[in-house]
Amino acid sequence: MPKRERDRFTVLAPDIASPRIVAAIDKALEENQRERIELLKLREIAVSRHGDTALQSMPLSQKEPEPSIKVDQREAESLNVAILIALYKSDKDSPYRQLRYRTREHYDSMMRRIERDIGTELIRNIDAERLKQIHASWTISGAPTAHGLIGMLRGLATFGATTLKNKECIELRFAISQGGFKAARSKVKLLTDEQILAIRKQAHMMGLHSIARAQALQFDCRLKQRDVIGEWVPLSEPGDSYVTWEGRKWLRGIRWEEIDANRVLRHIASWGQKEIEIDLKEAPMVMQEFGDGEWPKRGPVITAEATGKPWVGVEFRRMWRTVARAVGVPDDVKNMHVRFS
Repeated sequence: MPKRERDRFTVLAPDIASPRIVAAIDKALEENQRERIELLKLREIAVSRHGDTALQSMPLSQKEPEPSIKVDQREAESLNVAILIALYKSDKDSPYRQLRYRTREHYDSMMRRIERDIGTELIRNIDAERLKQIHASWTISGAPTAHGLIGMLRGLATFGATTLKNKECIELRFAISQGGFKAARSKVKLLTDEQILAIRKQAHMMGLHSIARAQALQFDCRLKQRDVIGEWVPLSEPGDSYVTWEGRKWLRGIRWEEIDANRVLRHIASWGQKEIEIDLKEAPMVMQEFGDGEWPKRGPVITAEATGKPWVGVEFRRMWRTVARAVGVPDDVKNMHVRFS
C-alpha cells in the first residue's frame, strides 16, 4: 500500500465504529481519484514529449503486468466524463491503445473538446434531453464537427459499457444510439482531371516537383495521400523504419524498394492493411513524372525539396493548397478524386 494511502488508513481506521466513517471514506476515495486523474494527465503530457519509454530498458522478466482499471459501484455512480476519458486512455484493455499515432492525435483533440465542454458532468445525468443540448452546442462549430464529437462520446460510452461494465455508460450508449444524430451530408468537392493536370504543371513551375509526383501517384494509382507521402511518428510507436529525423521515424509511405524491375508497386495499404499490387506502366501520369530511365533502388519515393526528407503531412497540405490556389482551385475542393470516393 502506498504511503499516502497507508496514512489515510491509519487516520480513518479508529473511527470505524462511527457512522461518519462512510462519508469520510467516500471523501478520501474521491480525493484519491482526483489525484489519479491529475497524474494521468501529467503522464499524458510527458509521453507526448518523450514517448512511452518507461519500461523499454527494463528486462521482460522484471516488467509487471499492467493492472486493468476497474470502477466499483460507488465510483460508477459518481463517474464523470473527464474520469471516463482518463480511464479510456489509460486502461490496458482500452481500444485506444491499438490506435495508430495520427488516429490517437485526432481522438485526443476531440476528447480535449469534450472534456472542456462537459468534463465535469456525471455520466448518469446525461440523458436524451441533455444529449440534444450538447449536440446543439457543438453544431455551432459545424455539423461535421458535432457528428464527430457525438461519435467520440459514443466510443467513450462503449468503452465504459464493455470494459468497465458500467451501467450508466450502457444507458448513455443506448441514449446516443437512439438520439438520431445522423452524419451531415458531405459537401466536399473533388478534384477533376483538368485540375489535377493544372496542379502538376504549376507544382513543376514552382519547383515543387515532389508535389506533382505525389499527385500523379495518388490519383493514377487511387492511393490515399498517407500512402504516398507516409507519416512521421515518435520513435516509441510500433513499426520499424530506417528513415529517422529529429526524434521521429517515417512510416507507411511508398519506398523505392516496393517497386520491382518491372515497375510493379507492392505496398501495404493504410486502409485494411492489405498488400496492393499496381503496374505503374499502366499509370500514364506516374510514367510521365518518373520517366523511363533507371529509378532509385532504396528510400522514400516522395521527399520534400527543402529537406530531402519525406514531407511532414501538415506542411505538404499547406504547400499543396498554395499550388492549388495558384491555378484557381477553390478551397472547398479537397485533395481527393471521384474515382477514390
